Amino acid sequence: MGGFYLSMNIIHKGARSRGLCVWHQDGQTHWKKPDLDEYTHGFNFMAQLYGCNALTVYG
Repeated sequence: MGGFYLSMNIIHKGARSRGLCVWHQDGQTHWKKPDLDEYTHGFNFMAQLYGCNALTVYG
């Protein structure tokens, strides 16, 4: 993929439309490498535009 690769996904899940989403999973293959450092998995950011609580999701 070259020297720089940016993966980006935008997911819109409307309220009460379906179950919860898994937003991020760490790759299991990197944890036992001797050169593991804090930059291995990069940075993730999620913005929440509307309020949410247990009654909103499951009500």
